[in-house]
Amino acid sequence: MAVGREGPMLAIGGQIGAGVGHLGPKSAVTEFELRNMVAIGLGCGIACAFGAPVGAVIFALEKGFHFTMTLMRRLFVASMLTCFLYSFTTTAI
Repeated sequence: MAVGREGPMLAIGGQIGAGVGHLGPKSAVTEFELRNMVAIGLGCGIACAFGAPVGAVIFALEKGFHFTMTLMRRLFVASMLTCFLYSFTTTAI
């Protein structure tokens, strides 16, 4: 596991993604969709740690998840929202 600020963010993001996948009925989410949710969680963790949503998409796709355009779009939207929420909550109003 990576150390520094990206290590805990990867773990937390992946666990949140897996947790969201397990919220509904067990038959509703396939193994493929659960892996995609973990990838989206990892991407959000990287986006939050470094403030780089495009880098988060590339990182999550690099980790060996099955590449689809739908996954790429979901990763990018989730990473952008994560960066926006992080910057909105950490800046002084």
